Amino acid sequence: MSNNNKNDDIIRKQPVAISGTSEQIAAAWAQVNGRLIKKHVTNFLADLKQRNIPRSKLLHQTDVFIAIAKKYGSHWLDEATCLAKACRLKPEIYIGYMASVYRSLLCAEECTSYTISKKVTAGDKVLFHKTRDNEKKEQSAFILTPAGKKLNKFIAVTDAAVIGCMMMVNEKGLAGSADTYAQFKSGKPVYEGLMNVFMLRLIAERAADCLEAIDIIKEFTAKRLYAGGTIDGTHWLLTDKTGTSYEVCSNACEVTSRRITEDFYVSCPRKGIPQAYKKLPKPVTFHKFHSLSRLPGMCLNTSVSGMTVEIDPLRPDIDTCAWIGLPAKSYLLPLMMGGSATPYGLLSGGVYTRGETAVLDGRTRELYHFFDEENNAIKNSLIKNLHADKASKKETTEAYNTWMHQQEKKYTILAT
Repeated sequence: MSNNNKNDDIIRKQPVAISGTSEQIAAAWAQVNGRLIKKHVTNFLADLKQRNIPRSKLLHQTDVFIAIAKKYGSHWLDEATCLAKACRLKPEIYIGYMASVYRSLLCAEECTSYTISKKVTAGDKVLFHKTRDNEKKEQSAFILTPAGKKLNKFIAVTDAAVIGCMMMVNEKGLAGSADTYAQFKSGKPVYEGLMNVFMLRLIAERAADCLEAIDIIKEFTAKRLYAGGTIDGTHWLLTDKTGTSYEVCSNACEVTSRRITEDFYVSCPRKGIPQAYKKLPKPVTFHKFHSLSRLPGMCLNTSVSGMTVEIDPLRPDIDTCAWIGLPAKSYLLPLMMGGSATPYGLLSGGVYTRGETAVLDGRTRELYHFFDEENNAIKNSLIKNLHADKASKKETTEAYNTWMHQQEKKYTILAT
């Protein structure tokens, strides 16, 4: 199929609601990403065979994951079972894939997260960013709205084959990332348990602020439920609606945390980034904040995805916006917390595949920055108009769904 035909197909596809019961969430996900799930699980099993890893070891990992998930996230097991059946896979094999696949993905670079004090942002905005560096594979961004009131609604980015969280923001106004941190070793790594991909989803679903998130991390470490494998360490960045941010380092045995007090924080050394921040005009606007992520010192060939979040402190459950770059170098597309449906291309990996073909040079970087500023201004105007009109929650949701879909169409046409 030609690129034009693929673009036409994405434009015709309607946004997808990832919402409801576990069965409904799984059915919607499988309808879009079932083919990718089947492909990646098949490749994973072939890799195990080539490395002479017995199927029994995978099934043992499955049993450990199930035992933990039954206590902390039984709905994940329901989702996984439904996804497996929809993809004609054995549930125990798919759950084993979920539990094990990330331990062998050793990145060329550590992922990067950064934040900024609202004291130096335009309009006291609360801003957060993560760039994920990993193996190149289809990336999905989505809005997930679980049934019932016990779990938070959230926006996240993940591999298309797993409903996990590589970075997230939830309806309570908490944003978070979980990055590899190979320098923080315990000497007693855990290989059987929950990876940070699912710990971050648990935080998205259950925590309202940084301190609640840290409590979850501490609990998993104390009970040796966190599995970091050979890498062991995880570097967490947490930011909540008050503008409070914490840096957290954890491994199989230890958790350290500190409240971030500096104006600008970046999770790992990135050439030229601190200097570039100092040169930004103050107060710092959204698009200038995001522009740091496209600089050569941070935007690498391995940067498969990125998310820049504007947390709304007054209505985090409605007006918070996550701007998604698939891959990180690419054009930003918005997901509004008050929306109820994810544009098809963001969910399916179609936006990622298209973005991978783009060449990021000085010209395209400036073009993307122009649209970052323009589209953010349009979003701010939309929010202002909805407030002025005293729009109902339903009207706001419909307006956000329409605008997000329009933004994907706009990008698809521009990319043709």
